[in-house]
Amino acid sequence: MEANECGLACLAMLAYFHGFNRNLAQLREELPISRKGVSLYGLGLMAEAIGLKLIPVSLDIDALEELTLPCILHWDLEHFVVLKKYGTKGAIIHDPAVGKRRISHPELRRRFSGVAAMCEKAHTFSRRPHPPKKEGIRGWLEGIPNLYRTIFFVFCVTVLLEILAISMPLLLQWVVDYGLPERHGSLINGLAVGFAILVLGSATLELVRGWTIAILSARLNMKWMQQVLAHLLHLPLDYFQRRHVGDISTSFSSITVIQNHVSYTFISALVDGVMSVGTLAMLAWINPMGAMLAALVVLMYFFFRWLFHSTMVQVTTEKISHSGRQQSHFLESVQGIQSIKLYRRAKHRLEEWRRLAAREVQAEQRLGSLQVAHGAVNKALFGLQRVLFIWLAAQSVTAGHSSLGVMFAFLAYLEQFSQRASGLIDRVLEMGLLRSHAERVGDIVNTQQEKQDDYVDLSPSHPEANRKINESRIHISVEGASYSYAYAEPKVLDNINLEIKDGECVAIVGPSGGGKSTLIKLMLGLLNPQEGRVLINGIPLEEFGRNKVRSLVATVMQDDTLFTGSLIENISFFDPDPDEDWIIECAKIASVHEDISKMPTGYGTLIGDSGQGLSGGQKQRILLARAIYRRPQILVLDEATSHLDVAAERAVNKAIKTLSITRIIVAHRPQTIAMAERVIPLVNG
Repeated sequence: MEANECGLACLAMLAYFHGFNRNLAQLREELPISRKGVSLYGLGLMAEAIGLKLIPVSLDIDALEELTLPCILHWDLEHFVVLKKYGTKGAIIHDPAVGKRRISHPELRRRFSGVAAMCEKAHTFSRRPHPPKKEGIRGWLEGIPNLYRTIFFVFCVTVLLEILAISMPLLLQWVVDYGLPERHGSLINGLAVGFAILVLGSATLELVRGWTIAILSARLNMKWMQQVLAHLLHLPLDYFQRRHVGDISTSFSSITVIQNHVSYTFISALVDGVMSVGTLAMLAWINPMGAMLAALVVLMYFFFRWLFHSTMVQVTTEKISHSGRQQSHFLESVQGIQSIKLYRRAKHRLEEWRRLAAREVQAEQRLGSLQVAHGAVNKALFGLQRVLFIWLAAQSVTAGHSSLGVMFAFLAYLEQFSQRASGLIDRVLEMGLLRSHAERVGDIVNTQQEKQDDYVDLSPSHPEANRKINESRIHISVEGASYSYAYAEPKVLDNINLEIKDGECVAIVGPSGGGKSTLIKLMLGLLNPQEGRVLINGIPLEEFGRNKVRSLVATVMQDDTLFTGSLIENISFFDPDPDEDWIIECAKIASVHEDISKMPTGYGTLIGDSGQGLSGGQKQRILLARAIYRRPQILVLDEATSHLDVAAERAVNKAIKTLSITRIIVAHRPQTIAMAERVIPLVNG
């Protein structure tokens, strides 16, 4: 879920309840919201857009029973949840952050803000069919060499291992029933050798299977991480703007959890299932009534585990959610350490982190307590079963109904069946807990990628497309473009029209927050106008191709960053075959060559992430050198000289002015604006 997206998530739940079958990701595309979140009024406007009507009410907690459910509750003065059920024992809510929860009246009284919103269908409402299902896990498995052959091999080895395991109790029975009473030494020796061969064979097969699973696991992990990262890197810019970095990191880390369960837990569950059937069959062959009793005990254990499964899912979801928030806070503290020190807010940040970490630890403790309880019940239940069957078997032997060897064999199969059946139940339910992790990864892989079209539409509607794309003269047009970062918020840009000709130097000016950077992002294809269009040489940007646009453009944006590596690597943006002479020339144009030359290792100087070790002015000039290195036809500078002193800015502006390319400049300083041939004012969109 995006940051501050709880309101939209609640609306998605209510919409689904009323038959508007769109999941959160699809509703997000239709009704985008900003990281600032959305008010109840904004939610009402969004509800109207999909044919629903929200009825806000202010009420005391004692009047909740009068509401039409499900409805939205304002929570903790900063959050929205859906109230599903309210009664004398408490309430059931769906919290977008942690999932379904059962809460008590005291907690409800403490956290309910006193405002609710009931939902009903408007006359414009129409049901939507269920959206098509996303690609399942099978698509993730494509491209892994010899995958199915490896799985089949592991399965065959597993079956062989289980056959060996099942044969062990029979050998024990033969020793007890035939070897010991008749003092048959040769039989005992032969059975001992057979035991040894089975043990060594089983150990060897176990080793081979373990190696195979380890190799398969590594391949799966690498394949999935590569696929998800490739998808992530091609998502639209607004995907990253609407999420905390810690949440994205946690979602990506969930891949490893899923992979471990697929490669280990799934195979173990398969083995336990096969073994459970085999050992139960052997129990039924020896004593049908005993087999039925053993199966009944397993069903009792399954019922107990299932009873607390929803709680396990809820606590797991809470833990993942709190972990993401804690990581985001930690990363913010590390990135903003200078401000924290200067404002003496270390104690405050520590206390805030401790509060977030405490929630994560509490969820871990609850999860651990449930796991300990499950383990205790397992030991108690199957321990009592063991005692009961030993007593029954002993009674049967003393009564002469069965032999001592049969008793040993039955008890051995009983032990195997109990372990395997309980293990199967545990692992199947564990895989059910993957839903929380799968939803996290799904937030990445189910988000539509940014179109990477690298071609020009050659349809009859653009008969001159080929000629226009091959020209070196590129001009940009914006026709009636409007954009808002959220459905229920005012437009940042409203009906913008402009044209920038090839070779022109244009300055876009206006107050901060007036939409200048947003306009630049529309022209670069980083954002899509909600109305109007952007044209490149008269061709819509989508048809011209975003990759093509970006191959012609170089930028220095306000929030651009440098990466860990040498200055050569950063100026060339990690070009595998950098042109060092051109790198030096670009540094001279950007007036940073002298600064670099004074560094101990010159252009080989290593810098930390985000350009640590450099001044703000040095970073901006290196970013400018990086932009010039591309030899662009269009240079976009968004406050690119804001950290430079007057002399350095004058030198940079003079060098930029000599470039015979199109220049689009966003600036506030008169000196920078003065070098433009044309000034485009932008005030309140």
